[in-house]
Amino acid sequence: MSNSLKASTKGLAIIDKARLRIGWTKTSTARWWQDAHTSRATLRRFWQSDRIQREIFIAICQAVGISNWEAIADATDLNLDIADITTCHINNSIINFCKKQNIN
Repeated sequence: MSNSLKASTKGLAIIDKARLRIGWTKTSTARWWQDAHTSRATLRRFWQSDRIQREIFIAICQAVGISNWEAIADATDLNLDIADITTCHINNSIINFCKKQNIN
């Protein structure tokens, strides 16, 4: 699973509407980066669609009320994650099947 994410153009538009709704600026509202436990510089990188740490990306989205951070992330990042999740799911299914069949 990728440890970093970047925002898509469509995602930034969603975030922009959310931050306008609560009256925050893109990078000058200290509460935003404080609520997201990050720095102003990282918030700027978010707005430039640069890659930032996954946890911080999610926190930036949540700070403006967006819980569906997947809708904000660039789809190419999510495609990698889906492949990882699918592999993990298949492996867990095999493990569970083997346990039920008493196969070691």
